[in-house]
Amino acid sequence: RVVTAYKNNQITENDLKKLKAKLSESPLAPVAAIKIIEANFLNKSNFSDEEIKSGKIIIQRVGRGIYEKKISKQAVKKISKPFFIKTKFNPSLSDLEDDKNIKGGALDYKLRDDISDLDIKIFLTEAKKLADEKEISDKYYDVDIAKKLKEEIDQMVEIVDKSDRISKQTAKIKD
Repeated sequence: RVVTAYKNNQITENDLKKLKAKLSESPLAPVAAIKIIEANFLNKSNFSDEEIKSGKIIIQRVGRGIYEKKISKQAVKKISKPFFIKTKFNPSLSDLEDDKNIKGGALDYKLRDDISDLDIKIFLTEAKKLADEKEISDKYYDVDIAKKLKEEIDQMVEIVDKSDRISKQTAKIKD
């Protein structure tokens, strides 16, 4: 939706910077990071079904803590750091070929491929400690990242659309 709005001149490069800043302040990025750890490492580990189930509960507790702003993004970044490698390429909208493809590069972070079950256990121990310290409930709570991201993007595009309509109305009044 953002790429389409940009291509149709509905949003500017400055609007994109505002959107990126808003999203970077959002709890969605650290929640996504721990969900990526769950999907790519915990679920593929050599752990027993019970250990995986326990790990998922820990991850959902931390996700809840992040989303409720009880656990800081910095704390999550610290415990999840071993799973990601920072890359230098940061794509701009001019690098987008279409809604899905980025030409010539990678994202800011990529997953490591040398994570052991011990690394996962250390992560889960640290994550549980964070959740316990902040007294995050172990009752089921899941953040629908895709839905929340769409809501945030829609809200930003709506704000831009509204300011564009106001500008056009102001221009008509001046004429």
